[in-house]
Amino acid sequence: MSDHLSPELQPPEIHSVIVRPLRSAYEISQEGHDPEVGDDAMTFGQHIWKSGSYFLKRELDGLPGCRAEFVNQSLDIQIGRLRLRHHKLGESEQDDPARCFPNHSGPASRLGPEQLEIELRWPAGQPREYLGWVIGSYGNPEDGLAMVCLQAVGNERALDGSIARWEKVVVIYQASRGAAASGASSPRADTVIAPEPEIGLYQDDEETAQEERRQ
Repeated sequence: MSDHLSPELQPPEIHSVIVRPLRSAYEISQEGHDPEVGDDAMTFGQHIWKSGSYFLKRELDGLPGCRAEFVNQSLDIQIGRLRLRHHKLGESEQDDPARCFPNHSGPASRLGPEQLEIELRWPAGQPREYLGWVIGSYGNPEDGLAMVCLQAVGNERALDGSIARWEKVVVIYQASRGAAASGASSPRADTVIAPEPEIGLYQDDEETAQEERRQ
């Protein structure tokens, strides 16, 4: 598990509790998406935001040490010391999460004050710990949910107050792998590639190969 995540976010069951409701939200939004009545990327994103918040709350409500409440229609999630918000940030696995941000200065951009406080008293030389995270989902109406990342909010903001930089990006789900990712983290959220499996011959195949070499 990645050491870039706060302890509260490291257990695999936490990742499952986050990914499972988002997959449901994308599947339902895909089924209802109809370009013939004017549905487009914007309406799809709105449906993901609403359905994702609903399913996340329903799943997180049963998690010990977790609180999930709607505040001004936005789902405010607290897991231990951490505060989280969900945003649909991109379209596919090819998107670079480090460059994908919410397009407005909403609740996620206000996760910074606690981070500033902890940084002022953080021991020099110790790895930074982040208290504010965005659950970033990536997908589209054709392919569904492609990727889920946990993205740490720092103090850097654009002129309009929106988030301008992620301090950490950790991939917890990729559709191409069909399961939770291995917690890879880097400035571009590179995925850890599993080593190639060792390939060996069964005894019968080995005897056949030896026979062919003698011919």
